[in-house]
Amino acid sequence: MPHGGIRPGAGRPKGSGNKFTKDISEMLDDMQSPLEYMLQIMNDTGNDQRERLDAAKAAAPYIHARISHIEMKAEVEQYQDIPLRPQLTKEEWLERMSPRPV
Repeated sequence: MPHGGIRPGAGRPKGSGNKFTKDISEMLDDMQSPLEYMLQIMNDTGNDQRERLDAAKAAAPYIHARISHIEMKAEVEQYQDIPLRPQLTKEEWLERMSPRPV
C-alpha cells in the first residue's frame, strides 16, 4: 500500500462545510439584506412620508435599471429631394396672412 500522495476518495468532500461556515450560514439566514430593510421601511405605512420616500430612492437603483442614452448609427441608402417653398417677400406674406373679407 502506497504512503502519502493523492488517493481517490480521500479527505473531506468538496463543498462540505465545517462548524464555522455552518454557524455563519445560520446567522446570515436570520439577517435581512440592506435592500430588504429599505423595502420594509418603504412599505411601512406607519413611517413618515419623507422617510418612506428616502427609502424608495435608495432602493430604486437595485430594482430598476437606469434608462441610458442609446446612439444609433445608420446609413441612408436613398436620398429624396424635397422641393422647398419659394421665399416670400414681406408684402406677399402679409397679403397671404391678412384676414379675408367674408
